[in-house]
Amino acid sequence: MSASWSKATDDKMTPEQLFSNSSVLRSHFMSEGFKPDSVATNMPINNGLLMFHGSDAKGRTAILLLQGAFTQGENNQRILTPASLMLFYIADAKTPDIYRLPPGSF
Repeated sequence: MSASWSKATDDKMTPEQLFSNSSVLRSHFMSEGFKPDSVATNMPINNGLLMFHGSDAKGRTAILLLQGAFTQGENNQRILTPASLMLFYIADAKTPDIYRLPPGSF
């Protein structure tokens, strides 16, 4: 299951709202009892920030991505201007429920 927030879903959405929403959701997930060794927060990725990643004791995973464009700020600091926020719930990350073609099908 996934959910997304952006100008495409709400034309009044601003980068500040996206960042605020991501911070609120990250705080919520941090208090939900995900396994500590599975939790990652605030990690830069190519097109944004991994705001939260965590798995519970049953292997269910939540991933929160704040996506956008980076610009260079003072002292070569990268500054993200958020364009979208994506939330993914994955029931079983080790064996996702996607169809895989048998080898040699093509």
